[in-house]
Amino acid sequence: MDTITSEQAGSHCKQEQSFWPPFFLCLFPGWLGAHRFYAGKFKSGAIQLVTLGGLGFWALFDLIMLLTSKFTSAGGIVYRNPKPKVAWGIAVVVLVIGLASRSGDSGSRPSGGSSSRSTSSPKKDFRPEGLYAGQDKFGFGVTLRLNSNGKFLLESPQFSDGPKVGDWSVNGDRLKMFLSGESVGNGYFTEQGNINMDGTMLRRQ
Repeated sequence: MDTITSEQAGSHCKQEQSFWPPFFLCLFPGWLGAHRFYAGKFKSGAIQLVTLGGLGFWALFDLIMLLTSKFTSAGGIVYRNPKPKVAWGIAVVVLVIGLASRSGDSGSRPSGGSSSRSTSSPKKDFRPEGLYAGQDKFGFGVTLRLNSNGKFLLESPQFSDGPKVGDWSVNGDRLKMFLSGESVGNGYFTEQGNINMDGTMLRRQ
């Protein structure tokens, strides 16, 4: 009958105790190769660090190797999983929470091309005709007069050829301006009755 010496027992115990540090290092910052640095595998750890854990797939593979007691250190020590049920349970819970949080973040983001502005519109009895003024992103003063005859007058020091005169129309809270049949500006009316023209806020005077 084989007997286990105290040195062998201590080595076996050490191997079992050494499982948890690389396990948690792989489970959480595994995409940084932290568990491989811990195991003394510096070259592959550096590669994981640069590739972000092989885009996560390499780190996941290492996690499975750890859970199945097949991951070894640079010196050939096997990191045995002393409590497979506990370790697998922790890994599954953490991975599920991580995936759920990511899907929640992506769901809360506005889809591409959608406007992040408020959908609030001016009151139903709002009349857009009038004078609006503000400053553009370069600090130049801008004035816009919407006349009741459907004509607009747009003035700014940037216009070297003088004020712009054209036609305007409103569809809901949308303002469209045309010069010689071509669109020269689009905006929308805020709930307060001001105009947001391509990021330039023109306040009703």
